[in-house]
Amino acid sequence: MGRAAPPASRPSASKAGVVQREQAGYVNPRVRRTRERILAGARELIAARGVEALTIEAVAEQAKVSRTTIYRHWGRMSNLVIDAVDSASADLEPAPPQAGVRDDLVAVYRGLAARLSNPAKSSMLVAMLAAAEHDERLRRSYRRTVLAWRAQVRSLLTQAMDRGELPATTDVELAVDLLAAPPFYRRLVSGQPADAPGYVERVVDTVLAGLGLRTPHPDGADDHAAPGRSSAD
Repeated sequence: MGRAAPPASRPSASKAGVVQREQAGYVNPRVRRTRERILAGARELIAARGVEALTIEAVAEQAKVSRTTIYRHWGRMSNLVIDAVDSASADLEPAPPQAGVRDDLVAVYRGLAARLSNPAKSSMLVAMLAAAEHDERLRRSYRRTVLAWRAQVRSLLTQAMDRGELPATTDVELAVDLLAAPPFYRRLVSGQPADAPGYVERVVDTVLAGLGLRTPHPDGADDHAAPGRSSAD
């Protein structure tokens, strides 16, 4: 008769604990810091050189890590680029307090204008736009960011409609386009600062006036006098 097979080896208690923590979403703080440093290095290089010029070697040098470390976390360059783009796009402006649609929109668009006027962040955006034209995965990543941002602004407009500040017939999608276009035009076409004093306020006031901004009164009556527009218009 042959010998009985040896019992299957069990993972050590420490290794089992690591597996359980990983399955629960735990990430070692040292590993997290390394990943963040690599992503920051990739973002800086994308902003400076564009996506096409990005290499594993350049990111490793920028982040002060080995190429093996990058391959271990991302496997290939395209995965790193997607994560770098997503991490750069994750810091959407927080939802502002409900101070009225005008002030809410000004708060959001001031944040957008500041980002577009920041050399590092705006250069990253331009690089993303250029690369997304030729890369389907980057296009989907950028699209997710745009949709999340539009959803926030759309929510502010629909809430204003519910409160009676905007007409029920407001074309919300067109309104989002009209509000977003001027800052991007300044950054990408005219070269003027998107965060020039008073610029965001003028854009928001002009668009809201065209939409028919009204200020509800407690008794249910509407004051149709919006900035730059009289009730007789």
